[in-house]
Amino acid sequence: MTGMVFAPVFGGFLAQYFSWRCSFFVLAIIWMSLALYAYATMVESCPDDAVGEHSYSEALSQILAPGPVCLLLTSDCIASCWLVFSSNIAFVAQETYGQTTMGTSFIMLTWAAFCVMGLLFMKWLQGTRELSAQQSATVQILFVTSVAIVSLVLTASFSQKFWAYLLASFLQAFVQSSTLVPVSVLYYEPLANCAGVAASIEILFKSLPPCIYCMICTEALIHDGIKIYMNLQSGTCIGASLSFLGYLVMSRRTAAAESAEKSQEALPNQYG
Repeated sequence: MTGMVFAPVFGGFLAQYFSWRCSFFVLAIIWMSLALYAYATMVESCPDDAVGEHSYSEALSQILAPGPVCLLLTSDCIASCWLVFSSNIAFVAQETYGQTTMGTSFIMLTWAAFCVMGLLFMKWLQGTRELSAQQSATVQILFVTSVAIVSLVLTASFSQKFWAYLLASFLQAFVQSSTLVPVSVLYYEPLANCAGVAASIEILFKSLPPCIYCMICTEALIHDGIKIYMNLQSGTCIGASLSFLGYLVMSRRTAAAESAEKSQEALPNQYG
């Protein structure tokens, strides 16, 4: 989150007063420094005797069950919203609404601040209400659904107003950042025995599908206009809500099946 807060302003300063290439040179230096630091300090954490003990096919069958897949799709939609906004805000602000480069940087700063406030709100909510991960995620998804409705109304009524796009985007950042944490907890809780493979699958879901969706949104922005683009960005909230609803349905079915199985196992003991 620190990078999300400070990088846009610093990058905007470099682009405004030096060159747009300067930002990429600075990023290359930072990434090279991080790679050298990781090479010098990181050590293998997996014991040698643990290698080869787990079956990847069993891990994949557990990860790609309907419940975890619904949670992955929820995270996928959240990552798509972040990527769509951060990738296209410069074009939207400068080409569509006539903002400056530094103005765009401060917009990114404000957006990152709303992401941080969403995380703080989630922490406060869990601390005051003592909610479980599923309860917390359910509450947050209700907020996501509400923001989706507000965003669609703003798009239908005020798509030509820059404040409407910013308001919808900031609300999306607030609720989706606070939703990602409990969703991730729900995803990893039953997958402790294959956490490494689960993390790899999660990275795949958070990278490839969001990139494809972002490409679609960018093409829509260029060829179809801001209104279609805003609807597509708001669609990530709808997708997250529907995906999590699928998880709730699957988890209830699983709980009912386990309860029925336990009842059947208890019958012989009761009459035996």
